[in-house]
Amino acid sequence: MKKTNKRNMTFNKINTLMAALLVVIICCMKLLSMWNSKTELDYFNEHVLKGKEYMEQSCYVEAIQEFKKADLVKGDENVNVAIAECYLGLGDYTSFKTCSDHIRNTYGTNEKLYQYIAYYHAHMNDSYNEIQILKEGVAFYPECEALKEKYDAVKGKYTQAGYYSDQVVYMGHQYIIVASEGKETVMNATLGKVGDKEYEKVYDISEDKCVQDMWQDTQMLYSAKADGRVSYYDSMGYKRKSPDKQYAFLGAPRDGYALVQSQEGWGYIDGEFNELGEWFEDATAFSEGMAAVKCDGKWAFVDKDFNYITEFEYEGVVMDEFKCCSKAGVAFAQKSGSYVLVGIDGEMDMDEDYSQAKGFSSKKDYAAVKTADGWKLIDVKGNTVEAVDCDELCSSSNGIAPFKKGDSWGYIGVDDGVYVEATFDGVTPVNKNGYGAIKTDQQWRFIGFSRFQVNQGL
Repeated sequence: MKKTNKRNMTFNKINTLMAALLVVIICCMKLLSMWNSKTELDYFNEHVLKGKEYMEQSCYVEAIQEFKKADLVKGDENVNVAIAECYLGLGDYTSFKTCSDHIRNTYGTNEKLYQYIAYYHAHMNDSYNEIQILKEGVAFYPECEALKEKYDAVKGKYTQAGYYSDQVVYMGHQYIIVASEGKETVMNATLGKVGDKEYEKVYDISEDKCVQDMWQDTQMLYSAKADGRVSYYDSMGYKRKSPDKQYAFLGAPRDGYALVQSQEGWGYIDGEFNELGEWFEDATAFSEGMAAVKCDGKWAFVDKDFNYITEFEYEGVVMDEFKCCSKAGVAFAQKSGSYVLVGIDGEMDMDEDYSQAKGFSSKKDYAAVKTADGWKLIDVKGNTVEAVDCDELCSSSNGIAPFKKGDSWGYIGVDDGVYVEATFDGVTPVNKNGYGAIKTDQQWRFIGFSRFQVNQGL
């Protein structure tokens, strides 16, 4: 009996110890679980803190190692942005590009990352993409002053192109005419001279498809006077077949016709240099399927089959240096003291009167008009694109428009605000390669806008 009680007491002690041990184990497991959960966050924060300390010391390799350890614990957008910043600090632009692409693909937009990517493009001399990324950043984070200040600083940045002339006669998308010492020279979009001739006058330049159809071996044809004779020249500056008859004005072909002026008046010749037989007091070159002709002091519009689009009811027509009025497929005509838009289907209904108007340079650009509310840019349908507070405005070309404040000229970007403050005596439109010309001290010089510079320069 005593042995049985003794065994029971021993068994109870063992059970008690086992129960106590089990409680201890359970408590330890709970504590361990709590400790592990807490230390995971601590572990992440510890690596981030160390990474920041290394960054402050410019120890970017060690900082990257710490940030990557933190990212393994918990993927984090700001940690990845810090890694990207470290790569910039190391000058490892390849790794930066890979890292920044990963961040954008994984997390989307990031305020700081926009600034770092802009810095990367600036270092790579890729001004175009620098400006584009800053523009995108400002759109996503309009309250970020750092992005806005940087964008405002670089969007209108330009460099001197190093070419001077007495006058810039014409600034087109593809070709330029400059004058010095009474002679005119044709240049291409990158300021290279076309041929080696200087001319008494350059009358017209055309890149119309009909030029390629008729001449086939050139993309461009221009008419110019040299040695007292007006002839056609091609994109190499070579003299080409020209009409035997000498005209006071010889236009380059568009829509199959070239505008000419003779003793009979203004008229047209076809691709074989045949005169079409009808002469007018004045006329414009064909462009985009239409032209304007003048009789008895009034203007009317015709299509390329010489069907009349309108009656002779307009007092004037807006035209450029080459007597083109409809490069965008629409033209401005003056009627009862105001300007209206005329298209291939006739006069367009307008919501407001234009007291002044300047022609379109292309279908993609905008025309400058003046209304009772001031100057604005409009599209080919007459819709207002942007109102501009200035004393005079010119039509946009390749997204930039010249504007005048007081007696000085500058540039404004469509939807981008002022690019270059009005400080010059004169400015020209901007061509497709980002070149414009500015006038100071009675001399013209060319500039190149950084926003057009892609892959290390023009």
